[in-house]
Amino acid sequence: MTNYGIKISQDGYDVKTATDTQLVFSSKFDSVASASIVMTGTSSQTSSSTITFTISHNLGYTPFVLVFYKNTSDNWQLFWGFNTLLLAHNTQPSTLNIYNDDLVVTFIPVGGSQSVTIKYIIFNTAL
Repeated sequence: MTNYGIKISQDGYDVKTATDTQLVFSSKFDSVASASIVMTGTSSQTSSSTITFTISHNLGYTPFVLVFYKNTSDNWQLFWGFNTLLLAHNTQPSTLNIYNDDLVVTFIPVGGSQSVTIKYIIFNTAL
C-alpha cells in the first residue's frame, strides 16, 4: 500500500529524500495530523490592474492554507506563507493574507493584462 501526503522541503533539500528536520511542512507532523480539508476551490481573473481573490471561509480563526497559482503560460507554483512578496514570470503575487474569516490573495500584473488562476486548500487546523 502506498502512503500519500504533502511535504515541502527547505531550500537546497530534495523533498523525496529530506529528513523531517529538513522539511518546512509535512502532513505527518502532529500539528496537522488530525487536520482535514474544510474547503477547496479554483478561481481565475484577468486584468491589467491589481487582481484580488477573496475567499470567505468563515471559520472564525486563521486556518492553515495551501495556495497554488499560475498565469496562462506558467506551471503551478506554491504560494505559501502570508504577508509575503514573491516574483513570478509575468505576474507578481504581492500578498497572501489569511484572516479569521477570509483568505485574500493579491497579484500585480507585469507588462499589461494577465490571467491568473489560483487553487486553494483550507484546512481546519489553525496557524
